[in-house]
Amino acid sequence: MKIKTITVDDNKEILTSLENHLKQIDYIDLIYSTMDSEDFLEVVLEKKPDLVIMDIDMPRLDGIQLGKILRQKLPYLEIVYVTSHGEYMREAFQVYASDFLEKPYDISRLKTTLERIAKKLNVTEEVFEIRSQKNICHIRISEILCIEAFKRKSIIYTDHDTIEADHAFNDLVQLFASKYIYKSARSFAINLLKVESIQPFSRTSLEVTLRGSDIKPLLSKNNYDEFRDLIKEIG
Repeated sequence: MKIKTITVDDNKEILTSLENHLKQIDYIDLIYSTMDSEDFLEVVLEKKPDLVIMDIDMPRLDGIQLGKILRQKLPYLEIVYVTSHGEYMREAFQVYASDFLEKPYDISRLKTTLERIAKKLNVTEEVFEIRSQKNICHIRISEILCIEAFKRKSIIYTDHDTIEADHAFNDLVQLFASKYIYKSARSFAINLLKVESIQPFSRTSLEVTLRGSDIKPLLSKNNYDEFRDLIKEIG
């Protein structure tokens, strides 16, 4: 089970940033996103998601009005507000909002809020045990940037660490067995949710830039068409 989520914010840049962060979280299913509050209300009442993340200061219907309507229609809906107007906090909690994040929002705070909601809804992301230098590391798909083959071991690059794993490269790719972990070249596998851009590298390879990272994994040109289609498929 994933948390069906819909977002609204009339600021395109902030909405796009939020979308990108949500797509990197494996247990979040972002089913719709819009800049229009009336469109948002219509879709939420139709789709009945588990969670909405919405701005407050918007034209026509503001977030507080939306919250009051949604609380009546969908009493168990999880509501998270993201706003630059702290004075709305008291009103936000009057509609029993799950949280109130001030812009520019802190990514770690957002993740903490989503993890709390996931526990409440009994939604969990699978945790994998990885052997590393006689230790055991616990890792989730959403944390992985890419994997690189390194002799008989593998290097797992994550959002916050680099792990030298005592696992063969192909064994790790098979272990994670996720539609998001793609074997892009002989020695690299990439988390498709982390891809930012692709640049030429050599006659046979392309270089992939990952969000928030200096790691540059390679993509075989033979795999480019499939890679591009997969990126489009996950949005």
